[in-house]
Amino acid sequence: MEMPKLLEPLENGEADMVIGNHFAAMSPRAMSKINRIGNKLLSWLARIMIGIKVRDTQSGYRAMTRKLLETIPLTHKGMPFATELIVETYAHGFNIREVPITYRPRLGGESKLNPLKDGYQILITIIHLALRYNPTFFAFTLGALLLVPGLTLGIYTAYHYFFTGVKYFVKGLIAVILTLVGFQSLLLAILSLYLKRVEIRLLRMLRKTKK
Repeated sequence: MEMPKLLEPLENGEADMVIGNHFAAMSPRAMSKINRIGNKLLSWLARIMIGIKVRDTQSGYRAMTRKLLETIPLTHKGMPFATELIVETYAHGFNIREVPITYRPRLGGESKLNPLKDGYQILITIIHLALRYNPTFFAFTLGALLLVPGLTLGIYTAYHYFFTGVKYFVKGLIAVILTLVGFQSLLLAILSLYLKRVEIRLLRMLRKTKK
């Protein structure tokens, strides 16, 4: 009953991949509490670190076009494959759409998911993919980590210089270096974000022209 929800956007050309979000209508006890927390946490990290707009990155209920599968490179196995598939789809400029589906308790058998082992593998995969496809996150984080102490130390040295007459040359030099590197990292993050968006637009334009 849920399959038409996934196929309709593909048939209408509205998306290249459709993901069923089972958090939208999840029945009680359909998923253990630890798996639910882990799933939401990993999905949140993927959105923050990579920039993908998917609420349920670990959902295996998906439909996609043949062209997408023939285009994107896939190397991971096991649970990290679900994340890699979404990230590669986004990175290559394909359109992703998420639709709500009903998720009910398993009727027979037990889940083979190992929350700690599989969660760790997925987390490592998210970090690797973020380093490859979204350096903006790391550049911005580095900039913030350097800028905050740089500005704080700069205000401290400036206060003593103007109001107490005490001159902290070494601390002042460190403050200047931290602040400059922090600002450069933030500018690099903005530039990389802009270039990534331009790349995705170009990929989509090229794909439309080939049609």
